[in-house]
Amino acid sequence: NTGGIAVLVALMGSVSVAVQMKAAAAVSAACMDCTRNRQEVIRADGVSKLLELLGSPDPRVQENAATALAVIVKQRKDVTSNEEGEVVRDDRSEVDAAAEDRRNQA
Repeated sequence: NTGGIAVLVALMGSVSVAVQMKAAAAVSAACMDCTRNRQEVIRADGVSKLLELLGSPDPRVQENAATALAVIVKQRKDVTSNEEGEVVRDDRSEVDAAAEDRRNQA
């Protein structure tokens, strides 16, 4: 439900700490196993909102925002790090990357 993601992203901008905390937790849960929701959060500028919430004075808001960001980033199959620890983007499609990974494991 892409409309729901937009609402959650908007709620993260609330002045209420309780609303911010719950909205960030809901974004995290919605993105856990759903590529479409992760894409919708990114399109709705949710990553910027989550980054803003990292600066909240409330540690619960910070934790939920950090968790949501970790879920979004960890699930990205096109972003990895190289030997130097630098984040790099893999421009291959997920299908191509999966096929190559299977070949490498064989």
